[in-house]
Amino acid sequence: AGAAGLTGDSAALGFKPVAFEPGEHKLSGAGLAHLDALGRELKGHPAVELQVCGRAVSADRIRIEQRRSESADGRPPLSDQGTFEAANVDLLLQNLARERASTVRRYLEENKGITQERLIECEAKVESVPGRLPRVDLPVRVETGPNATRSKEPPG
Repeated sequence: AGAAGLTGDSAALGFKPVAFEPGEHKLSGAGLAHLDALGRELKGHPAVELQVCGRAVSADRIRIEQRRSESADGRPPLSDQGTFEAANVDLLLQNLARERASTVRRYLEENKGITQERLIECEAKVESVPGRLPRVDLPVRVETGPNATRSKEPPG
């Protein structure tokens, strides 16, 4: 599996997620190293397609709200504005998850030569489960076709 870290079983095969700092969509040094290793893995397995699934989590929400309070003038929001602000944060989180996926896809295309047909962006999601890491999940799809051999017979 190599340094890129192929994980999972036949039901959920994928590579280790690319981690991000809360509230960020830029790749860290560790993220770049992970994608470099992943690019080498993908080059060696041309039938593998990779789903690129951006995720935003509770830590991102906290960071976005911290940034807003740091830039606010200190006045409490009006009650109607508070509802608007919450909806706006949800939209920002959705966009952050989408931007993370785009960042990973672009890096693999532009720096590792992986074709866009092999990198499928899936729906960006905002997760509210505490303790989850800001990331891009990388489930694998293996191309099947006339060159793929599969036996429907159970082993002997």
